[in-house]
Parts: sequence; structure tokens; C-alpha cells
Amino acid sequence: MIIWITGRPNAGKTTISTELRALFARCQYRTLLLDGDEWRKMTMNFDYSENGRRRNVEMAMRVALAVDEADVMVICAFVSPYRDQRELLKATGNVLEVYLHTTRCHPLKHTYCPTYEQPESGFIDINTDVDVAVCVSDIADAVSDRFKFLEPSSTKGEGI
Repeated sequence: MIIWITGRPNAGKTTISTELRALFARCQYRTLLLDGDEWRKMTMNFDYSENGRRRNVEMAMRVALAVDEADVMVICAFVSPYRDQRELLKATGNVLEVYLHTTRCHPLKHTYCPTYEQPESGFIDINTDVDVAVCVSDIADAVSDRFKFLEPSSTKGEGI
């Protein structure tokens, strides 16, 4: 399964996804976290134009799909501003989109994305103005409800 966490810069994607990964790892689920900030450093892609953002997200989505095929839970935290890309990923069927937003958002100048397209359907809406633990719990509940898992043997094991 892929949990695709999206939202404007500084909405809490890295914080929430890190805590979510820790929760699933404590529950013995094999998990991989792909964080947009770290991803850009690894791929050396610092192009924040529309084309650069699309290439960045497309590559991350391909990796997430490949890791998902190996029965590893993938948590992705990317601005991923373009709805069409997120909808294409969700069409694979094994994806939960989580939209994070906050009223306290203070975007960084170089990463600000005025063209961010909010999700319209088939997503979990999380306001990160509340405590991180509440956000993580809400997402974990949505994952459990969506994928109906309690003890899936194929995803149990050590985090990667």
C-alpha cells in the first residue's frame, strides 16, 4: 500500500510521515518513507519549475509503485502540487491520498508553490493545526479502514 501525503510546503508532511512510519514500524510493518526534501537531495533535483516538480514527483511515484509491489508499505511525503499526477497514482488502486493543510503555514520562498491544486475527491483531509499525535492517529485509522488490515503477513517484519 502507498500512503501519499501531500500539501503545501510547511504543512507538516515530513513531521507527520516520520511519526506515521514510526507507528507502523512499531507494529512490525515493513515500511519505507520517501520524503520530498530528502528525495530532492538524493536525486539532485532542485528545479522548482512546473516541469521540474512533475519530473520529481513522477520519479518518486515510480519508485513507490515498485516498492509497493514488493509488499512494503510506502509512505510518501511530497508537495506534489498537480492533481492529475496524484489522480493517476490513485488509479492504481492501492493508494491512499492524505491532504495536509494548516493555517500556520509560512512557506519558504524557494519552495513556495502558488499553483498547488488541492485534492477534490478520494482523499483524507487532515488539518495539522492540531497535535501531531491526533493527525497520525487519524491517518492510521483511515489506513486501517481503507485497506482492512489487521495482521497481513506479507507486510509484517522489519522496517526498511
